Amino acid sequence: MVSIEITHSELKALVFVFEQADFKCFNKEFKAVMAISKEIYIKLYKKEIDKRGKTEKFKLNFKYYEAYALERFLRGAELFLSYYQYESNVCLKVANELDKKI
Repeated sequence: MVSIEITHSELKALVFVFEQADFKCFNKEFKAVMAISKEIYIKLYKKEIDKRGKTEKFKLNFKYYEAYALERFLRGAELFLSYYQYESNVCLKVANELDKKI
């Protein structure tokens, strides 16, 4: 398992990124990443609802393949978020943290 600590506002930004994502799949690896990412989105969305109103950090746990897929997804999403500075920074922060722990 891979775990990261995150705040509710960061989690909310990640959910926003998933909702804005409209990537075209060009290769097999990215198609697999997108398929796993859809499952991760549901997990993050449910967690975001549960943690509304909370201000302290909490842990998110991912299986190894989920952590890898999320890291790859966020690296791709970060490139397309030039208008959303906060969300772009959150993507980069979480992707870097996941990369260290993988």
